[in-house]
Amino acid sequence: PRTLFPYTTLFRSPLSPLPPPPTRSPSASLHKTLDVVTRGLAHRLSLDLVYVVSLAPGLTLLSRCSNDVAPEGFNTELHEEVLSTVGGGVRYKNPREREGGAREGEYESGLLVPVGERWVLGGYTRTAGRELGEKELRLFERVREGLRSYLVV
Repeated sequence: PRTLFPYTTLFRSPLSPLPPPPTRSPSASLHKTLDVVTRGLAHRLSLDLVYVVSLAPGLTLLSRCSNDVAPEGFNTELHEEVLSTVGGGVRYKNPREREGGAREGEYESGLLVPVGERWVLGGYTRTAGRELGEKELRLFERVREGLRSYLVV
C-alpha cells in the first residue's frame, strides 16, 4: 500500500516539511555536560570543589562538584576580577597561610579561569600545604577551551 499523506492531521499541507523530533532543552544538556566536566576535574585533580558560574546578569552557579560542604556564597567581585584578567586566570592562596595555614573548613588554594566573557571555571582544595600550580592550570586551560564550544555562542 502506498501512503499519500504521511500526516496524522488534516491541517498540515502534504508539502510542508516534517517537524523536527522532540529534543531535550539546550539548558538541560548544557547542565549535564557541565556536571560531567566538574566531576571529572574534581576527580582527576583531587579537588574539594570545582564549579562553573555565569556572571551575566549577576552571579549564577551553573554546575558544582563538591566533595565536602558547599561554600555559603561565592565572591562576585573575585569572579568579576577573573573575567578582566589577561592570560590564564587567577590563583587563590588562603591569606591565613602566613598565620599557620587555613582554618578548618577553609580552602587552602584554588584556580579560577575565565571561559569567554561571562563564565568562570573554578577549583579549590582544602589539603593543607597544597598549592595548585602549572600542571593544574594547564588542565584547567584545556578544559576551558573545550567549554568554549558549549558556552560561547
